Amino acid sequence: MPDAVVANIGNQTLDLTHVSFVDSILFDFKDSNVTTLDPGQFVLVVANKTAFAARYGPTLWPIIAGQYHGKLANGGEHLKLIDYWDGPLVEFDYDDNSDWPILADGLGYSLVPLNTALSNPQKGTLNHATNWRASFNIGGSPGQDDL
Repeated sequence: MPDAVVANIGNQTLDLTHVSFVDSILFDFKDSNVTTLDPGQFVLVVANKTAFAARYGPTLWPIIAGQYHGKLANGGEHLKLIDYWDGPLVEFDYDDNSDWPILADGLGYSLVPLNTALSNPQKGTLNHATNWRASFNIGGSPGQDDL
């Protein structure tokens, strides 16, 4: 049950009303449960809200924007998050070849980008396996930093 986490690593509140996932998974934040994202905050887009709540509990319910359409495959995908007015916010491909974190290849761990890759994701840093690691815990750490 892969899910998508969006974090605001900037210092201003983000308006998500014109933001959408448009490749591999489809999701529009416009009419979602979460339309703004404060600095340091997270929003979740999940495959199945009921299954997600059963696994992680109801405390994360307020930060679930909604359910996406499509699929996040363990074998790899192309992800693209765009702002209708400003273009791509983040776009990258992930994979499951030997360069990518093995624990995140169907063993229950999440892919977590390294902080160094987040400084300039528009330049393609997230396309490289060496800019990712497996989460510290099985199931990742939805809604918070993976420390």
